[in-house]
Amino acid sequence: MLDRYPSLSTGTLPPDLFIELVRPIYDKAKLSEQAQLESLISKAEEESSYYFSCWQAIGSEYESEYRSKEADLKDLRIQLASLRADDVLSNPDSAYTYLVDWHNNASLTEEETQAQIIEWFKVIDEISSDLANSYVGLLQNFFETNNLRYTVKRNKVALEIAFNPAFIASERFLTVKNKHCNSDHLKDLYQDFERNSGELYEGCNSTKAKNAITASSNLLEALANKATGKDGETLSTIMRTYLPNDSFPHLSAKEVLNRLYQFYCDYPGIRHGGTSTSPTRDLSERDAILYGSLSVLFADYLSGCECPICGANMIIKDGSTGKLWRCERWPSCNGSKSVT
Repeated sequence: MLDRYPSLSTGTLPPDLFIELVRPIYDKAKLSEQAQLESLISKAEEESSYYFSCWQAIGSEYESEYRSKEADLKDLRIQLASLRADDVLSNPDSAYTYLVDWHNNASLTEEETQAQIIEWFKVIDEISSDLANSYVGLLQNFFETNNLRYTVKRNKVALEIAFNPAFIASERFLTVKNKHCNSDHLKDLYQDFERNSGELYEGCNSTKAKNAITASSNLLEALANKATGKDGETLSTIMRTYLPNDSFPHLSAKEVLNRLYQFYCDYPGIRHGGTSTSPTRDLSERDAILYGSLSVLFADYLSGCECPICGANMIIKDGSTGKLWRCERWPSCNGSKSVT
């Protein structure tokens, strides 16, 4: 992340920050390198002693081998002395340089990366709580900018990294989202859905769960409006009257979405006043994640199909022989396909 945020430099942050950030990874690397050098020195000392004995007991033909081993041994001892005398843990500039080199060359698993991020948060938080908040903000921005599936939240003195429910079906979600990047209305609804889903990790309650589900239902309905060209119609009307059956692989799949919409309408406060006697309990985080995930997955069914000519999105239109899929770029593109 250092290369993405060049403002992270020893000139703009507490001078001891990079020393403390380097310490946990440097200690491990230094101990490992030191142990490796000590092992090589021990082996080289044995070999040097052996060739010296051969030189003394057998003859001068072993002298060159002995001299060579002594030269190797001297180089190894210099390396070990240099390692013990470096200033990485005392000089902020050296610490920063080491950290950048480590960042460019480290090979960590996903789990190791998460553990390192959390460990660094603890280090930063001990130096400055405000700086720790900035660190959390940079992380979240990094995840969002690179379309990663994580969200972060600060819980007092701890940092939690979790799957963002808005990205549970991330690949399909982003595919559908990118189809509608030219629609400000849909873009706003996508952002509203992501924001409300992300807020579940800031301490979920029934109201936040309801907000997340409401945002997902609004997104579904807007996608159906665009796919059918029927602005202002409810999802129920679109499903019943305009959306062709071939949008789904089986009518039972369409019925699942109908039932999902029925829940949205009947549970008080999601889309309407609902039926006050219908809920069996308050909404929770797991409900928001479940129904948000279903909405993400069904969004793909309501986003229209791809134009066979230009690849743009297609919408339902009434043709001379009935309904058909027509490219949204019409009349510049006349791509169309029949509706079964």
